[in-house]
Amino acid sequence: MTSLHEAVQLGNYDRLLQLLEAGTEIDARDQEDNTPLHVAAAQGPRDCLALLLARGAATACRNADGHTALELAVRARNLPAAELLLAVRAEYDPRLILHLATQFAEPSDPHALVRLLSLSGALLNGRDRSGRTPLHQAVIARYAHTVRTLLERGAALDVQDLQGWSPLHLAALAGAAEIARLLVEQGANRALLDQRGQTPLAYAREHDHAEVLAVLLMADQADAGPATRG
Repeated sequence: MTSLHEAVQLGNYDRLLQLLEAGTEIDARDQEDNTPLHVAAAQGPRDCLALLLARGAATACRNADGHTALELAVRARNLPAAELLLAVRAEYDPRLILHLATQFAEPSDPHALVRLLSLSGALLNGRDRSGRTPLHQAVIARYAHTVRTLLERGAALDVQDLQGWSPLHLAALAGAAEIARLLVEQGANRALLDQRGQTPLAYAREHDHAEVLAVLLMADQADAGPATRG
């Protein structure tokens, strides 16, 4: 760790300014390849982050884990830092940033970062290595508000991951009735088959998730119409 990293970590703005004025390398790396900007984004105060950006700190640098400063801010649930970095058009992976936002969302406001990033040009339907989109991740986390936010922004309902699971499959597997209802109301395909040839309804039955089962059966009955139901 360099003296710049330490100043940021301690939130010592005056010391940080002094070091920068003295010509200390602004993008120096620590043992994990974090620059001072990475540290500021993850844990430092906003004034230190703003100073580093004003002095030209590189936003495209990736640490040993492959993350930029903005991506670390998202992982750290640091919304003010994320806002500041987005304001200067900081670099990030537009395919995967929303996955981080849903995985590391703040429990008290789980859709705040998602809302922010979905307005910034992040890809709503980008896939991770398992073929999952941010909507899949939000369902797994059982963040109904985040699911709603992603749907409002135009997230695709029926993307299937490498196992063939759509977001509705995952809601059925998890017994997440509120989320299943949201997806069904938006028109999620209830007949999609996964790699095992199973529908969301089959998983709701298999795992005895009565509330999800009720949501799916009611939707089937609504589609069938009053003549068939009789």
